[in-house]
Amino acid sequence: MSFEDKSTLYNSLVALVQAKYPFDNILQERAVRFLYDLEPTWRETDYPDKLIMISFPLQETALSFLYKTIFETVPSLQCHLVKSDLVAKVFATLQPQALPISGNEPIFDNLIKIIDICVDFTSPFSLRKLGITSAADQYNHREMIFQKVVIPSSHFTTFLISNRHIPGARFDFNVLYLLCSFVGISPFHRPILEFVLASPIVMAFSSWLSSAEDVFPLNTILINIRSMPNEWTMEGPESAQSGKRMMQALISEGFENTLEQMMVQDEDGQHGLSFVSYCLSLIQFLGSNVEFTEE
Repeated sequence: MSFEDKSTLYNSLVALVQAKYPFDNILQERAVRFLYDLEPTWRETDYPDKLIMISFPLQETALSFLYKTIFETVPSLQCHLVKSDLVAKVFATLQPQALPISGNEPIFDNLIKIIDICVDFTSPFSLRKLGITSAADQYNHREMIFQKVVIPSSHFTTFLISNRHIPGARFDFNVLYLLCSFVGISPFHRPILEFVLASPIVMAFSSWLSSAEDVFPLNTILINIRSMPNEWTMEGPESAQSGKRMMQALISEGFENTLEQMMVQDEDGQHGLSFVSYCLSLIQFLGSNVEFTEE
């Protein structure tokens, strides 16, 4: 079959799946054989890009499938998917930062979640799941995530930050979770730390946090932030020192003031006592544990 014929059949197959067509065993076997036939040969170096392009009209479904695949698969396969440049090819092909926001929220939503789950592969917890223990292997793994996820998605992240007032709470909080993830994982790997500190991520995090309203995501984010210093310290002296730099950057962008304002604005009890407690705990931590040193 020509690639064009394969494209037509592929889109028809996706449409049937979307329509929840009742596949019997014979049709399932035929579908599986067809998908195996889509695998590129060693001569078809541009095949992944072409395969993504034929899915362009089905972006939302394809990206949702990709996110769920990465999220639910075993750690070793997660790592393999990232190493294969799949994430980089998705961003290079779709160029989401060139798309209008209105009408494309589900596409952005899935892309944000894909970046978020992939950058979390640099965390100590993820490395333990993968059995990566030596310092050299840990550095190489985190560098791989930096090169194949963080950098390829950087234009998209900047695009999101420059459009901070995107409507829709769910969309907003996915961006906030992503920025929080960058803050949390960056002290574990110096190149990621330098990238985050040189980017508008820290500034946007404080700004986005101050405009958020939904109590449950806010409490979750504040809990995550409060636990970060302990995780950085447990990773080792270098991560602990990098964590201090990150906290200094947050404070310089008004993070502490943002927390104080959030407490004052919660006089009506909108978020509850636990929210105020988290804010107060963070303010006390920032005031007593962050050392200011000239770089």
